[in-house]
Amino acid sequence: MNRKASLITFASLLAILLCTATAGAQVLYTNFGPNYAYDNNWNGQHAWLIGVLGGANQVVAMPFTPSTTADAYDALLAVGWDGNGTNVPMNVYLANDSLGLPGGLIDTMIQVGDLPNGPAGGGVVTFNSTLFPLLTAGTQYWLIAQQPTAFDGWFWTYNDALGNFADNQTGNPLGPWTADNGYQLSAFEVDAAVPEPGTLLMMASGAIGLAGLLRRKVMA
Repeated sequence: MNRKASLITFASLLAILLCTATAGAQVLYTNFGPNYAYDNNWNGQHAWLIGVLGGANQVVAMPFTPSTTADAYDALLAVGWDGNGTNVPMNVYLANDSLGLPGGLIDTMIQVGDLPNGPAGGGVVTFNSTLFPLLTAGTQYWLIAQQPTAFDGWFWTYNDALGNFADNQTGNPLGPWTADNGYQLSAFEVDAAVPEPGTLLMMASGAIGLAGLLRRKVMA
């Protein structure tokens, strides 16, 4: 097979793959149970406080290691509002790791919709990325939850899995941080950006056009 014929074959295969691809969330990390299950026992205090209580403002950071190198797209957190006062959006950030604690911020994530009622079991809330940072597989990062004025809860994982995380009592997503080792982890997921169907269609059209052009040149 000559070089032009090989290029035709490659372009044709690429077009087929792109045409059959579908858009959807690519999970980089998750500790949810089946069907996004988590421990929603608010009255049993099975959630870490996010926000203002007793004169302090607690910020919680959970570590994660992505399974694939890709751009961050969104994060899903199992959270709930305490039901008193005003339902204030939660602030969520992505950060690099610095010697086993959260380091510099690399993304600010924006809450979609309102926080569900925590005493009623909360819910899974989406936070969209604004900077779409590249996350490297096998590298530890941190997901940080902050509430500037209210009191929310970040529910524990399915089966109350234990691990290490970090917190501070200053309300500052930059720390200073205290390591919390061997405690219940909060439930969350981090997803990658994926092409929209229109983008896939444009790429597939280009590949089909390239295959046709090369085929005409070989036949000429």
